[in-house]
Amino acid sequence: MTNLLCALYIVDARTKTGLPLSHRSIKGWEKSHNAQPSTPFTQEILHAFVMKVLLDGTAEAAVCLALSWAGYLRVSEALALRVENVALPEDPRVASYGNEVAGIAILDAKTGPLQFVSIKDRNCITLLTYYMKKLSNIQDTLFTIKYSTYAAQLKKVMSFFNVTHLKFTTHSARIGGALHDFMRGTKAEDIALKGRWNSLTSLRHYLTTGRAWLMKMNITDQQTAKIKQYSLNMVQTTERYRSCV
Repeated sequence: MTNLLCALYIVDARTKTGLPLSHRSIKGWEKSHNAQPSTPFTQEILHAFVMKVLLDGTAEAAVCLALSWAGYLRVSEALALRVENVALPEDPRVASYGNEVAGIAILDAKTGPLQFVSIKDRNCITLLTYYMKKLSNIQDTLFTIKYSTYAAQLKKVMSFFNVTHLKFTTHSARIGGALHDFMRGTKAEDIALKGRWNSLTSLRHYLTTGRAWLMKMNITDQQTAKIKQYSLNMVQTTERYRSCV
C-alpha cells in the first residue's frame, strides 16, 4: 500500500501537489517538445532585413543580425561580444585562416567557455568592418543595443515586408545560417561545432523542420519582389554600407 501511494504521488507530479522537481522537469520537457521551431531566414530575406534595418538607421541591429547568421550566433552571444573579441581579416589572430576570414571569440557559450567562431560571409565581414571603424575602445562592448530593442526592430521590419505571418524570431538568423550552409554541403557535425550545439539530435531537428518551413512559406509575388529589391541593394552596393553605418 505504501509503495502504491508513493507511485501515485510521483505520477501526480504533473500537478503542483506532486514532487516539485518532477513537476518542473515534466513541464520543461513538455515546453521543449511542443515548442514550434523558429522560421529560418533564407539568405535573400536575411539580406533584405539587414538592408532595411540599415536604412532605418539602426546599424547595431543590422550588424548583429548579419553576424548571427554568419556565425550561427544566439542573440545573447552576439550582444555579449566586446570589440577585442572580434578579429577582422588580416588580423594576426586569424591569419592562419587566410585573408578573407574573420573570427570571433565567445567567452561564455552553452558548450563551454572560450569558443572560436569563423566568419566567412563576405557581406557580413564588409558590414562588420565599416561598423568597427567607428568604435575606438577595444574594451567597449561591440553592441550597446538591448535585446528588447533588437527584437522590436525585427518586428518592425517584418511588418514593413508584410511577412508577420511567417513568425520570424530573434533565433531565425542563427537557424537560417546553419540551414543555408547545410543545404550547400556543410556537414551537420561541422555546423554543430561552429554553432555550439550540445546535441546533434537537436541540430538535426532544427535542420529538418527548417527545410519543411521553407516549403511552407507563403509569400506573394509582390512581397517577393520587395524582398528581392532590398536584398540586391544590400549585396551589390557596398557604398550603401558606408552611408548607412
